[in-house]
Amino acid sequence: MAIAFDLVQPWAWLRELSSTHPLTAKRIRRLDVDSKKKIFDEGILSTVDKGKVWSHFFKDFFVQYAPWVLIIGFVASAFYSRFNGIAIFPLVIGYALLFILSLIVKVIYKYPTSHFPKSTVLDCMADIYMPRLSKENLSL
Repeated sequence: MAIAFDLVQPWAWLRELSSTHPLTAKRIRRLDVDSKKKIFDEGILSTVDKGKVWSHFFKDFFVQYAPWVLIIGFVASAFYSRFNGIAIFPLVIGYALLFILSLIVKVIYKYPTSHFPKSTVLDCMADIYMPRLSKENLSL
């Protein structure tokens, strides 16, 4: 399933952008094209629900980068209000509250305190739908 993760997950693609080498699954797939004995099974990829993968990605991406978007929005609003004579104090208070709220949401999302299912580390590693940010607490 690690091969499926490398080929399907958007986070893997983003990780590849900052790497000097292609992802391992892409290298294995390319070597398999050139070999006589096929070892790579493309059938694994057909069982993956890409809608579920992308929904997790967008949710994780929003939670991860919402504070940064708010900071950029605050700077843009501050410049706009400065040159148009709008009071900046309400902007500072509003953006500070939104920033704090986004950090609280990020912590709650990353560290849920709800039900802990019985599982193993291997099960979690094999789960291609495991969200990147919201870690699944487990009872081992």
